[in-house]
Amino acid sequence: MEKRLFSIASTVVLLFSIVLFFTQCNASSDNKTASVDETEAVDTIMPAPITEEPAPEIEEPAPIAEQAAPQTEKITQPAAVTTKKEPQKGGTVKPPSAPVESKPTPVEAPVKTEPVHVVTPPPAPAKVDKPAPPAETAPIQQTTNFTFKANKALIEGTSTLHAWESKITKAEGKGKFQLTGNELTALKDVEIKMAVTGIKSKEGKKMDDKTYETFNSDKNPNIVYSFSSAQVKIDNAKNVTIETSGNLSMAGTTKAVSISARGKELANGDLQLSVSKKIKMTDFKMEPPVMMLGTIKVGDEVTVVFDFVLAKNN
Repeated sequence: MEKRLFSIASTVVLLFSIVLFFTQCNASSDNKTASVDETEAVDTIMPAPITEEPAPEIEEPAPIAEQAAPQTEKITQPAAVTTKKEPQKGGTVKPPSAPVESKPTPVEAPVKTEPVHVVTPPPAPAKVDKPAPPAETAPIQQTTNFTFKANKALIEGTSTLHAWESKITKAEGKGKFQLTGNELTALKDVEIKMAVTGIKSKEGKKMDDKTYETFNSDKNPNIVYSFSSAQVKIDNAKNVTIETSGNLSMAGTTKAVSISARGKELANGDLQLSVSKKIKMTDFKMEPPVMMLGTIKVGDEVTVVFDFVLAKNN
């Protein structure tokens, strides 16, 4: 009988142990689920420290009376632990590690860049070598001979008695026109010659003889003016200006003299010119004439007047 009771008691204890084991497993699973739920709900709440508590006591079953039906004592289940873990045997219960806060990885805002407009310059035009301009050719210069033709030639003077005038009846000259292209630009190698014996006065032979004597015509028969070159200026109205610088020879004396000529260019290319030049006889070592026993004296200064044409030779 005792053996039977002992067998029944052993069976009851075994069943109780099995039930207790599964109860604890379920409680532990519930605790883990609750802990996970609380962790998800609360991100930064740290769990309270868990103190060591004794395991709940299990009431010993009352001895079974003989021949009584086996009864199972009511087992009081331990309260569900929400945030506390059952202490392990021989140690302390460590609080669950705080959940690692998952911080979002910062995403850098995209840098806003202004669009770059690349301006592509137009292609440079191909370099085309321009043909070299034709070499400038100097205008052709040529010369043509001309002849001096006097229309009027006079010597005008004064005296203690009255003014006087003598004509130059013998005058000749030659030279060259220098043309650049078709334009007359200069006179070259000009010589104008007047015969002293060709000077004639209205006063008659006595006056003329005194003139020849003054010029020493026997030794110096000619009055000569010459120059090597003179520029010719012609404007749009065909007005001509010539400035000459040459040598004047008379009565055996030669002096540098400048003479200006003014006139027109004729349609045929000839030049019609006029000259008026004052000369002192004493500059050429000439004594002014004296007549009538010294009662009439000729003035020292005389004026030479020419109207003439420089005509091209055909």
